Amino acid sequence: MSKRNPKVLVVAPGRKTFGGITKVVSYYKLTSFWEKNNVYWIETHVSGSAVAKLIYFVKAFFLFIYFAPKAKIAHIHFTGGTSANRKFVFFILSKTFGLKVISHIHTPNLNVSAITNYSFKTMIIKSDKVIVLSNIWAEKLNEIVEREYLVINNPSSGFTEQNITKEKLILYAGKLESRKGYLDLLKALDKLKDTLNGYKVVLAGNGEIQLAKEFIQKKHFTMG
Repeated sequence: MSKRNPKVLVVAPGRKTFGGITKVVSYYKLTSFWEKNNVYWIETHVSGSAVAKLIYFVKAFFLFIYFAPKAKIAHIHFTGGTSANRKFVFFILSKTFGLKVISHIHTPNLNVSAITNYSFKTMIIKSDKVIVLSNIWAEKLNEIVEREYLVINNPSSGFTEQNITKEKLILYAGKLESRKGYLDLLKALDKLKDTLNGYKVVLAGNGEIQLAKEFIQKKHFTMG
């Protein structure tokens, strides 16, 4: 199917960007739904210098304007704060071109200041559908804007009967940064370590790797 006239414009960070949203959209792209409904990925952000980020944003802006007249839906992925402000531009464009808007919220924490700014709140109020990642988030956002929230858990890939380990594992998968709670997990495990005999802890992700190693060494955990 031709990408000259996509029905759905997915507005999200680019393929070369580190982060959960990119991984989620990449999984969506592997499904038959993507081709069947002629979906096009508008890449709005990239990990790198300020210049690279600006170039990506400007390119995304003009691509959206080019494709929007014949599209039907804008599926906008964002978190709070700066991410919401950046995606608000595409929200306004979507409304200008008469597209239905799905706001897909990936905010990793319950920082109220990040989720009550004008951009974030307006997109929640005026979107046709709002997707959140958990029931907890639906409840939290209902305190800010009362409306219907659709809960869709993030997808995962690569698990088969052949590669599922028989080991007792505690897995953290995501960027290692304090706001995502990996240090909270390690502190909890430190308090519980006498009851976790036979368990292996795996931290899978980039980010504060050295800080994690220093904490593990300080608490005399064994590193693999």
